[in-house]
Amino acid sequence: DYPGYGKSAGAPSEQGCYAAADAAYDWLTNEKKIAGKNLLLFGASMGGGVITHVAVAREHRALILVKTFTSAPDVASDLYWWLPVPKHALMSNRMDSLSRLAHCKRPIFIAHGTADELVPFVHGERLYAAANEPKWFFSMVGAEHNDQLPETFFESLKAFLRANPVEQ
Repeated sequence: DYPGYGKSAGAPSEQGCYAAADAAYDWLTNEKKIAGKNLLLFGASMGGGVITHVAVAREHRALILVKTFTSAPDVASDLYWWLPVPKHALMSNRMDSLSRLAHCKRPIFIAHGTADELVPFVHGERLYAAANEPKWFFSMVGAEHNDQLPETFFESLKAFLRANPVEQ
């Protein structure tokens, strides 16, 4: 869990989430001696906002974003469209995946459910449009935000990884 979430101590914050992700990456590469070029960076929902931070600065094989958002304020605007205040100005947590994708130079796999009630499908489409090649979009028809990933997701991800092998 990120600091302040689940059973983890601390207060939730964007920087705390980034620090936790960086620590996990460091543990994998330094303690477990896994080469960064072999790591698949996976982020689902809010985790996508966190892992794009890692993907910009750290070596990896591929970035996998599932049911994630363009930015936290964009989600707030979608969910609370009726509030007469600018959500972008009020939110301190940004998690701006959309702007970070231009700096991601490794393969990117994006999957999103067409019936996602929390993070609208258009977020996945916008992330895909902003991503550099090679990229792959997997549309999960009828899938909602908390649905399990279908077997076809894993089949598509395997095909993507076969098409984008580890660089030697």
